[in-house]
Amino acid sequence: MSTYVTIGRNVDGRPMSPTAWATFKRTVAEALVYETDGSIVTTAEGFGHWEGSSEMAYVVVVDRAPRDDSQLDARLRDLAARYGQEAIAYAVAEVSFAYAVAR
Repeated sequence: MSTYVTIGRNVDGRPMSPTAWATFKRTVAEALVYETDGSIVTTAEGFGHWEGSSEMAYVVVVDRAPRDDSQLDARLRDLAARYGQEAIAYAVAEVSFAYAVAR
């Protein structure tokens, strides 16, 4: 199982400051590692869409499921409120690999 979290940069339709954005990304990644006892396997930054608007987005993936889904949900809700976000998206899923060469 892996856990995926995606956050957006905009607050009230405008990008948060570079310092706030860096802090938000770091804080979310640290919370995810803490709540899963996992390790970060992927981070990516690009553009996402939320309610018809495009904004910078950040995705962080760890290699474990949360110890307690309700704790992760509560922590992400708190971070969303702290950083002026309507929501933070997350998914917990089994990873599949499509190998190019038979193993």
